Amino acid sequence: MTIQTMSSEEVKRQWGGILDNCLSGITTTIQRYSRPVAVIMGWKQWEDYQSLKKLHSQLLAERREQEGIPWEEVKADLIRDGVIDG
Repeated sequence: MTIQTMSSEEVKRQWGGILDNCLSGITTTIQRYSRPVAVIMGWKQWEDYQSLKKLHSQLLAERREQEGIPWEEVKADLIRDGVIDG
């Protein structure tokens, strides 16, 4: 995966090119005042991310279940970590 970093001003000037890059699999991190604030990625990368996020939560739940941790505690951890929505 290729990741480029741009300032918010650069993004304003190069919006069309950034969208074209998304189609090529290039992800763009947007910075404002030298701090990352957003990510722009192609739809395929977004779907892959969502699938991995779901798989991660399932694996974590299975592991904790094997360790005897109640599902409600696992769920609370996943919500806190932003892996799933509450």
